[in-house]
Amino acid sequence: DNVRALVVTKDGKHLISAGDDAVIKVWKTSDGQQVARMEGHEECIFSLALSPDGKNLAYLTSEKQDYAITALKIYDFETGKKTKLKGSASTRMSWSPDGEELVFSRNKDGFDDLYIYNVATDKERRISAKLRSKDPSFSPDGERIVFVHNEDGTNNLGLIDRDGTDLVYLTNNNDATQYSAPRFSPDGEWLLFSVFRGEDRDIAMMRSDSPPRPDFNKSSPGIRKMMSKMMAKKGEEDEEGEVEVMDVFPDSVAFAHPDSSGFRALLASSADERDPAWLPDGSGFLFASDQGGIFNIYRYHMENGEVEQLTNVVGGAFVPTVSVDDEVVYSSYHSNNYSLYRFKLGEFERDAYFESVAM
Repeated sequence: DNVRALVVTKDGKHLISAGDDAVIKVWKTSDGQQVARMEGHEECIFSLALSPDGKNLAYLTSEKQDYAITALKIYDFETGKKTKLKGSASTRMSWSPDGEELVFSRNKDGFDDLYIYNVATDKERRISAKLRSKDPSFSPDGERIVFVHNEDGTNNLGLIDRDGTDLVYLTNNNDATQYSAPRFSPDGEWLLFSVFRGEDRDIAMMRSDSPPRPDFNKSSPGIRKMMSKMMAKKGEEDEEGEVEVMDVFPDSVAFAHPDSSGFRALLASSADERDPAWLPDGSGFLFASDQGGIFNIYRYHMENGEVEQLTNVVGGAFVPTVSVDDEVVYSSYHSNNYSLYRFKLGEFERDAYFESVAM
């Protein structure tokens, strides 16, 4: 059976998994022993989110419905109670740092909007309107939420306050770019995410305090002229004959200089790089890539950009997650199904080279 979701407890001692068999399983990261299993779920479980205090587990399940229609449930480990939220929910969800609230996306009147559920009051509130949002995630201080906005087949990254105010967009793509799973770094200063532009998935990052994209009418002649200049190549002369020196990320008019947003492609090779997961100390992240022809798990070092290969499997390795004590667990295909495997960081590492290509 496919393993579709993994999450590690905050203390790093246990791993929780779920998938097509509709069973939530708890494992010890130290020896891989299964210590608990929660059955009675109707259908496939797609996504897991464990509250920081370890008391509640949120998950998405299809409940014998179409796979595209998922319900959001919360399991209380202390009481064994399962709470089903009203209506459907979609994509990844995220707990607030205090473990009191859960942010998720739900389709309402044809639009995916952000909702926050409070565990204590058993009430939810809608914090956006016609936002077309997905993959929300709380900042480490719980004040901001990063999400992916979709419009006309193109994704952009946005930020919104926990109370639904101060909505800003950080990117200005209009070329069918797709983002997924943006996540704050442990210190809250950076955003790490997957990006797809036509051929394969890559991994990029940007500052969480990046200046927002400008709010203006793009159809006005003055704005069109300004945008034309900003997208000009370095050294190109403008209408007055002066040299226009611009250094901008080509998909955004919001960032006048690279160091104002920090937007950069960390891994943008001809291979497929996916499933980035921050290391607990923020020194880097793990990811899956088919750079060698088969998906394996790799480690990226933020300090120098070096990449190390951590696994060497033949069936493919995906969705890595790491505990605070450096235990890594991933899903891999073997025989006729997907199984969970674990290893300790440092057990197997070899240098890996990713040749960058233009994004």
